Amino acid sequence: MITPCQSKVLLVLLLAGAGGPAAALADDRGSPLPVAPPPEGTKAAAAVLAPTATLTEPAPAASATSLTPSHPLATNPAPEARALAAERASLLRIGAAKLTAGDATSAVIAYRQVAESSNDPDEQTVALLGLARAYRLSGDAVKAAATYELIVRDHPDHPQIPAAFLELGRTLRELGSPKLAIGSFYSVLQTTIKFQTGDSDSYRRLALTAQFEIADTHLTLGNYAEAVRFFNRLNLLDLSEADRARARFKSAQALTLSGDRNAAVLALQSFIADNPDDSNSPEARFMLATLLSALNRHDESLQVTLDLLRQEHGRVTGDSARWRVWQQRTGNQLANEFYSHGEITSALLIYQSLVALDDTS
Repeated sequence: MITPCQSKVLLVLLLAGAGGPAAALADDRGSPLPVAPPPEGTKAAAAVLAPTATLTEPAPAASATSLTPSHPLATNPAPEARALAAERASLLRIGAAKLTAGDATSAVIAYRQVAESSNDPDEQTVALLGLARAYRLSGDAVKAAATYELIVRDHPDHPQIPAAFLELGRTLRELGSPKLAIGSFYSVLQTTIKFQTGDSDSYRRLALTAQFEIADTHLTLGNYAEAVRFFNRLNLLDLSEADRARARFKSAQALTLSGDRNAAVLALQSFIADNPDDSNSPEARFMLATLLSALNRHDESLQVTLDLLRQEHGRVTGDSARWRVWQQRTGNQLANEFYSHGEITSALLIYQSLVALDDTS
């Protein structure tokens, strides 16, 4: 018999198928956000299934018009087949390990078994959150969004709700719904207040990340004034050095796209002066050189271009390739512009620097 909770799961997923001292921002590059630990159980190794746990191959996605056992949570195991508490705890650890290793298929299988068999709200929330992350890792953003929405609807008092809202917002943005994404990011800010009595550093980090995502989404939407306002507000907060630099660069980028050239020039000059070796510095120099040229400040534009091209070629940082790309792009574009304007000497200086750059490859 499917429980009421399981029925909710089935309905939502079926409908979806139709259609920090200084805080560091929460990562979205494959590393899961902090998650409450799974319930205590056996101490089986994370990479090995417990003897009584059974993983099955995932079936094809359910159709939009009928509920079939192939749907992620459409199975209806008999009570005697339900995993025991210790087995479910083991499956949660396996799912986390597989997710960290990038094995989305195995993670989906493990988390789905727990979500199907558990009647414990906390345990099911952990399983569903892992399941959503696995779907997202596999590229199935629709099922990921449906699962996140199920979590925030049915488990509003769980400590992981702010993280779920954050990931839901990112997923909605990936699906082309930036306005809905902004609403989800605002929900992060609202729910972190509710849970501040717990792990305050983690919730503070989530709130800062949500503010950054709001600003970045406004930038994507072309709401440049709003983007600048949010990025500048972030600069007033206690961010890590790297995240503060990123916010300043994004603010300058928004000013550039807004057409406010003079303000953008000042912002870019300030960013480059304070963060000369930042990973965004070469792109900032390209933007600055281009803006100065458009403002007919050709001597300054030439100097910025030459400074970029003469940067140490033997960089040992992981950003050396990025620097080289922006050096070549800036040199070629500005040399061509100077040449087309009849400034042959300036163009020749840039071309010579480009040749020197190629000789160091």
